[in-house]
Amino acid sequence: MDRLLREGTPAYFLHILPTKEESPTKEILRASDSSSPEEVKQPKDPENGNPNPGQGDVIKELDEETLKHQETEELKKSIPIQYQNYLDVFSPGEARTLPPHRPYDIKIETEGDAIPPIGKLYNMSEKELKSLKEYIDEMLGKGFI
Repeated sequence: MDRLLREGTPAYFLHILPTKEESPTKEILRASDSSSPEEVKQPKDPENGNPNPGQGDVIKELDEETLKHQETEELKKSIPIQYQNYLDVFSPGEARTLPPHRPYDIKIETEGDAIPPIGKLYNMSEKELKSLKEYIDEMLGKGFI
């Protein structure tokens, strides 16, 4: 953890505390907010007061809005200035969704019960076939196909 702190790399750890309530409480520790690992203290077990090994105090709880803001800032750093008005185009979250249906959506209609013939369109290497299969599986999983 000391190496992460020296390099300034943000690291997040989720710590879920068991409680007597129905839902556990969540704590998020951001290691890079602390100047040294010694500043991270071990929380005590509520039952017996012993320290829980491998768990740290909460330094900063991050909500969804904060994480989205951080993603936007990181995205801005990687995109040239002239394209920053189009950040939503480069958003990984937007890339996982289909655009809304429009009046000019096109449906491919076949004649009667005809189905396209099964066969290779062109030869592919093993690497290309593997890449194509991964892409098709990913698109099927997202419901795009």
